[in-house]
Amino acid sequence: MKQSKSEFFFFILSIILVIFLGAAFFIFRDSESKAEKIDYQTSSQSTTTSSSTSEEDTTNIEQSLASLKANPTQDGISSLQAEIDKVSDGTKKAQLQEELNVIAANLAITTADSLRTADSVNAAQEAINKVSDATSKANLQAELDTISQAVSAAATATQSYTDTYEDETGSAALTTDYAQ
Repeated sequence: MKQSKSEFFFFILSIILVIFLGAAFFIFRDSESKAEKIDYQTSSQSTTTSSSTSEEDTTNIEQSLASLKANPTQDGISSLQAEIDKVSDGTKKAQLQEELNVIAANLAITTADSLRTADSVNAAQEAINKVSDATSKANLQAELDTISQAVSAAATATQSYTDTYEDETGSAALTTDYAQ
């Protein structure tokens, strides 16, 4: 069986393309995580410039809160929590803490939505419980309720389809519960 030159040419061309795409994947696969690390380092440097609680420091914390709201990470929340703990003005500290709690709750809800597990829903509920603003708390709770219902429905469906029973011979057989 003889192959034409054009078939051989396209075969070689497709191999080169696969090699090129594979190389691009390995080169650029960590670019997003590197950008997050740079963002985190920048925000942590701006929050750890000094340990006094002057007006300038609370302004730095507010700026860090704004950048954390745009790109929330658990590490960013933890480092900002340490800075908020240093604030001595009770009113300002409560305001900053409330903003951080809302950001943490939003991150927990996003995590619960992506993981869709009971543990992630429980963690999100704990984060929502820390929010004191009634309007924010109600909005966050509504989002979590939707996710929680989906997780419960999936768990119920999975349980009803995977229930097994022991037949007369002692072997387990898969049953389907159509009654639900």
